[in-house]
Amino acid sequence: MSKKTTLLAAMLVATVWTSGSAETILVQGEGLSRTIRINGKDVVKLMGAESTLTIEGNGDILNLLGSDNRVVVSGSLNGIVVTGSDNTLMVTGVLNQLDVRSSGNQITLDGSCDLIQYGGSDNDTTWIQRPETKQPKVERLGTENLFKVSKP
Repeated sequence: MSKKTTLLAAMLVATVWTSGSAETILVQGEGLSRTIRINGKDVVKLMGAESTLTIEGNGDILNLLGSDNRVVVSGSLNGIVVTGSDNTLMVTGVLNQLDVRSSGNQITLDGSCDLIQYGGSDNDTTWIQRPETKQPKVERLGTENLFKVSKP
């Protein structure tokens, strides 16, 4: 690695470590039940199984890596990335992007969502259409994913 590259990497790391009060909240284990309050640029990573997680507030990203979890989000997030399988996810509020890369997830969106991307299979997503929201754009359909619109 050249001196220039090393210096640039060191500056980037320093910037990430000192850039505000963002927090990464890691939840791992089985059979957990937690409520987490987030704000700003907070990131939540769920790596557990068979857990119940409630996320309240406004944050950056939820990474749902585990399986057989029940997750409820109330507030707003920039994005949710689902790489775990067989999860139940309920989002109420504002979500910029949903990226589903795995299979067997049951997702309900009650609020606004700009973009849904599927890379996985056999996921079932229901978007509840409210008068003040517009339907999300759906891309990369994967295989056997179902997107349906429901009235409240």
